[in-house]
Amino acid sequence: MNLNIYNTSIKDVNNLKDEVKLGIQITNAEEVFFVLLYDKKTDTYHFQDMFTYDVGISVGDLIGAVDYSYGVFDSEELYNKLKEDSDFLKYQLTNNSTPVELADMTIRMYRDMCSYHFSGIATDIDDANKNPLFLPFYVEVLNGIINDGINYNFKKAEKVLSTIKKEQALLADFSKTIMLYPEVETPIEAFAKSSGKSRHSSSYKGKNILYKLTDVDSEKYFDLFIPDSLDDLFGYIVNKSMFLGMHYYCCPNCNRYFAFTTDTKTKHCNRPIEIAKYDKDIGKTCHEIGRLRVNIRNIYKDDVQKLYQKHYKKANALKNTGKIPEDVFTTWSKEARLMRDLSSQGTHPIEQFKEWLETHNICE
Repeated sequence: MNLNIYNTSIKDVNNLKDEVKLGIQITNAEEVFFVLLYDKKTDTYHFQDMFTYDVGISVGDLIGAVDYSYGVFDSEELYNKLKEDSDFLKYQLTNNSTPVELADMTIRMYRDMCSYHFSGIATDIDDANKNPLFLPFYVEVLNGIINDGINYNFKKAEKVLSTIKKEQALLADFSKTIMLYPEVETPIEAFAKSSGKSRHSSSYKGKNILYKLTDVDSEKYFDLFIPDSLDDLFGYIVNKSMFLGMHYYCCPNCNRYFAFTTDTKTKHCNRPIEIAKYDKDIGKTCHEIGRLRVNIRNIYKDDVQKLYQKHYKKANALKNTGKIPEDVFTTWSKEARLMRDLSSQGTHPIEQFKEWLETHNICE
């Protein structure tokens, strides 16, 4: 996996030109996200940032872990991280930060969200944030700063947040019912036959540009799609996923989706491992660790995870029917996950986890 980050700093909000644009290129091997500065007078795009990932990683990271995996966020945790960023930026905005300071802060935050970090500390879960499909939120904030400065109406950014929340569920269903290998043999046929919530739109109205990026060694051209809206961006990704012949597969290591386009199925994704039970695993990929780490995870997972799932599913069902308040369930689930992890690591015996579940039973 390739990741390029250019740590320029905003000295003047005018450096952001007239508008910040998000560009994307998807091929059968990789997906590239650009943050571009658009100059309306000359109708030209200027480079700000580029993030390159293996194909399918953006959708998989937006969905998050579809089942428990040590050190990997699920969709709710990922969204909460972005919501925290949103609340922080809104606080800064309402407390009279200058446009330059706020723009610089926003850029640092999206770089952190799109980056892989290797702290070497197995418990530092705050570093596990890679979500290029969260970029539209930060782009919206930057454009608001350009146009309105500290008078920016943050409700526009919050609307982007609600769209992203909706897309997490839509793309999870799309990945499972339309793209998932080996359950789905031909994704495009499955899409044509689908209906209801799994029928994610595959249309888009943006434009394509041929963008040249020059680095120290050479020039490279990118066929970039510039979406007109957030719906355009997701429609483009869905469309390209199907017409490039991709399948999605759930990595048995990190329990996140990734894509492949050949008949030879790759069993593990190439995401770097940031949070691990063993420090020696940090920085390696799921593919490198392979079956060895799967076996290690399963040793810890079986009895403890089954016990957790039994209580979680019952509590979640009662929450969904309104018999348990949302805030009570959220508090309980966070504490239950912590106790589960302590038991999985061997810090607490499983008997102590059982006792905790009995004394903190919210289903009665």
